[in-house]
Amino acid sequence: MGSMYQTAFTSGAYELRMLGNMGCDITTLGNHEFDYGTKGLADMLNAAMASGDKLPMIVAGNIAFPEEMNADQKALKDAFDAYGVGDYVIRRVGLTDIAIFGVMGNDAAKEAADTGLIFEDYISAAKRIVAEIGDQVDLIVCLSHSGIGADYNSGEDSKLMKQVPEIDLCISGHNHALFAEPAGFVNDY
Repeated sequence: MGSMYQTAFTSGAYELRMLGNMGCDITTLGNHEFDYGTKGLADMLNAAMASGDKLPMIVAGNIAFPEEMNADQKALKDAFDAYGVGDYVIRRVGLTDIAIFGVMGNDAAKEAADTGLIFEDYISAAKRIVAEIGDQVDLIVCLSHSGIGADYNSGEDSKLMKQVPEIDLCISGHNHALFAEPAGFVNDY
């Protein structure tokens, strides 16, 4: 928020377009994607698709829509469907089948609460998705916008990895913790 790219969020969709052009295959959503509300995110997804650029897939496994939707929520649901936003994807890389799913943590979801969307508890969603994936893959990766503390033992993603041991790797974002070196959180619990 506050960058030049963010000023054209709804009309230019530069974040998704840059990710696609950099070769990013899959991403998830975080609280700042909701800074302009549900309609703003819908407009951004539609602008991204209209660009014709290569775009990353979006996995957002704990975001759902209310049974009765207002016009903005309906616009976002339509954009999710058109874009192909889903809970998870399975990719074969070499001889390895990898499931990749996305969740947004409870803290991040609180920052998007005025959308009227349903944000399932991220751990409950992860357990549900992992159970659905079952044993059809060799590796399960979580793209999480939940956060982990600088000590690796605090934050929502630390809790996630402890409570959902089927997750092999969690790539975490949200709390802006500074790490001396790039780090992934590999489940060894």
